[in-house]
Amino acid sequence: MSSLRADLAVDGQLVFSIDDLRRAGYGPNDIARHVAHGDWHRLRRGWFVAGDRWAGADETERHLLVARAVSTPYGRRAALTHTTGALGLGVSLWRPDLRNVHLTHVDAVTGRIEHGVNHHGGPLDPTSLVERDGLVIGPPAEVVAGAMLLSDLDGAVVAGDSALRTGITNADAIEAVAGSWMRRAASRTVRFAVPLLDDGADNPGESLGRLLLWRKRFPRPKTQYEVRGGGRVAFADFGWRESGVLGEFDGKRKYQRDLREGEDPGEVVFREKQREDWLRRLGWTVCRFVWADLFTPDETAARFRAAFRDAARLPRPA
Repeated sequence: MSSLRADLAVDGQLVFSIDDLRRAGYGPNDIARHVAHGDWHRLRRGWFVAGDRWAGADETERHLLVARAVSTPYGRRAALTHTTGALGLGVSLWRPDLRNVHLTHVDAVTGRIEHGVNHHGGPLDPTSLVERDGLVIGPPAEVVAGAMLLSDLDGAVVAGDSALRTGITNADAIEAVAGSWMRRAASRTVRFAVPLLDDGADNPGESLGRLLLWRKRFPRPKTQYEVRGGGRVAFADFGWRESGVLGEFDGKRKYQRDLREGEDPGEVVFREKQREDWLRRLGWTVCRFVWADLFTPDETAARFRAAFRDAARLPRPA
């Protein structure tokens, strides 16, 4: 039989049930053959995705494909929450545990984990649910707080920063949810993380770098710090105006983002070097760090302390 009908696509994701296949005329032998040949990948019992889509998906995308298969039969009687819901909302997470899909029921039920699904008991207000790309997701503040609840402090700050940056929710709403969870021991991490959140973090590396410096007792920087001079404007990841120091996180994604059409990465690096020279001419001391530096906190903190000492010997930028 010909390939799966196009009208089985769900919001651009080819996730389909065994009932969809039967309606399209596929029998048990057809289904078994397509799965064996890799045309379709079995997500869970009774649910499939196109094999090439599964093969090309990363870990997060695969989790959301499974989540789509889990949640679709429930309609709006349950919603994706916690880690799964946060990913569905586009929140960046740091080393999330993706072993189970998190689903919270609208009605109060007994929580349980079975067949790779963590069923949370609810209840949820059905009017507060949101839909993204065909996924039914819980209230954003509760979802983000739930993802933070399942993380350590690093993961909680990364998730919270991302949610604030994208405008999905705000710190007050997250704090209110965490306050309502006072009896949950892990909610302490969420409540502790909220004052550390910052909507100026562009990516997890900036969040983790800021947290590293906080642990090493540096003053809190201003994120996305605006620098002007000679008719030019630039934004540094971190800025300490009183000290004359700028901090820049150099992640691979940053250079990919700044890559112009027809350019090679070397041209981006050269342009960034010119930008740094300009900042230094204005009187700023620039300290850069990369992903590897996040895993050597003592050495990274020592470099920043040296930058602060160097800046103290220079006139303050205008």
